[in-house]
This record gives sequence, structure tokens and C-alpha cells, in this order.
Amino acid sequence: RATDNCGEKTDRVEETSRAPHDTALRSGRAAGRGLSRARRAKSSRVRRKPIAGAGSQPSRSHNNTLTIPTQPAVSSPLAGCLTFATMNQFCILFYKYHPLTDDADILETYRFATQKLCGDLFLRGRILIGQSSDAEGINGTLSGSKADLDAYVKCMLGDATDELADDPARRRAVESFRNTSGDFFRMIGVEELVFANASDFKWSSAGDDIGDGESLFPDLNVKIVKEIISTGGVFTSIKTQDTSVGYLSPTEWHQEMKSLLKKNHEGGSSDGVETILIDVRNHKECQVGAFLP
Repeated sequence: RATDNCGEKTDRVEETSRAPHDTALRSGRAAGRGLSRARRAKSSRVRRKPIAGAGSQPSRSHNNTLTIPTQPAVSSPLAGCLTFATMNQFCILFYKYHPLTDDADILETYRFATQKLCGDLFLRGRILIGQSSDAEGINGTLSGSKADLDAYVKCMLGDATDELADDPARRRAVESFRNTSGDFFRMIGVEELVFANASDFKWSSAGDDIGDGESLFPDLNVKIVKEIISTGGVFTSIKTQDTSVGYLSPTEWHQEMKSLLKKNHEGGSSDGVETILIDVRNHKECQVGAFLP
């Protein structure tokens, strides 16, 4: 009641300003308590600002980063849909190494299109876009409703407009991104970045850990970086095409294991090649079985 009638009690303080001192003081304290409760209630909710509209131009900071809050503006294609206060929160993690461009000004086109897509879908989180023509790609963590994240995943798997035929708002958001993305990759002469499989996106649910009016992430941050996985520049010289060098087929893997076991039994390597096997599987994966008999 103190919160709902906060304005009314404040008016009463003004009306009694000429009344005896003790009466005004009691009314002022009551109004103060109401205002304090109102401020605490307001501060406990996520503070959101409107997204830049469809016609807005991206603003650039000194470190090439643009942070966009994600409460929809009237111009958003999803205006009027569910908000963070009424939806279940989900989270996806994903990354893909793919050639882009070394030119930050050209790459800004793709960065801004990515930011706009996520904003139109009410998504929050962080996406890193690597500034490299042959060594980086995209790395992201996003949160939002199941339907909005599904639309993003379908978009990054290719043209999902047919699958979103009954969802015109999300379809428009996806179409806008795919058109800009296609133009960008044609301009730099590189095959368009799309994910091969839906399993490339790792899903999790917030469950009951997130209350009404809250979100997993405070805002949306899409930025251009030198490395999508920070190594301090150690691996920036490794080209994308070289990352698959050394992969073994299952048959080749078993042959290598047999060879390693034989070397260990014989007390050393006869061919001068020393092999160290490092098992980095987690506990559950190790329960499946061992590599060696």
C-alpha cells in the first residue's frame, strides 16, 4: 500500500506543510518509507532501454565495441511479444572457425547485422567476431526464450524462412540478416558462414534460478576481436584449413593405440617417434571405457 500510494502520500506532505511540525514530520516519514520501497522494487528489476530501431546507424566506441540493451522499441518486428518477466530463459553456446576479413570497417557490416538480428529476437549475451581473413570466426553465448533462440539457430544453419512461415515477425528478422550476410560474404569473396548441424549449439535451461523480470545476461554485446578464443596471439598465425591436420579416423586411431601399446611393452620407441597420450575426457565420458586394454 505504501508503494502504490507513494504519490498520494507525498501530496499529503505538501498539504500539511503549514500544519504543526509533528504532523508534517510523521507524514514525511511515511512518504519516505513508501518512496524507499518503490526504489527497492524498481532496482530489483532488470533495467532496460529501447533497442536502436531498424533505421538506426551503429555507433562505434574506441575499442570497436557496441553494447545494445535489448528491450524492444516500437519499431522492433517482435514488439508486443513476451518479455523477460513472462518467459522461460534458455541459453546457447556456439562457435565456428571461418574466414572473415582483416578489414574492420568491412567487418562492421556483419557485426551490425548480427547485433540487429539478436536485438530483434530479444536475445542477450555476448558474440565475438574475429577480425581475420583465415584464422578466426564467431564465438557466442546467448540467452532468451526457446522460440527466439530456435529462430537464431535456424538462421545460422542457413535459410530458415520456410520453417518460420507461420511466424512473420521472426521471419522478417531472419530474412534481413540473411540478406545482409549474403551480400557481405559475396563482397569479401568467401563462402557464407553457416553451421553444419544443430548439435553445434549447446543448450541449457535456467530453470527456476531466474525470477520474473530477470535475465541471464544484463545486455547484448557484439564486438569485433582479434581472437574469438583468447590465446594472447599464440595461435593467430594458424590458418583455418590447418586446424584439421592430424585428425585420425576411428580405424587410424585404433592402429595408433596398438602401436603405442606395443612400444610400451618393448620398453621404448624403435622408430624414434615419442608419443604421449593425454586423455582430456570428463568423468562421464571416461565411464564409457578406456582407450587401451
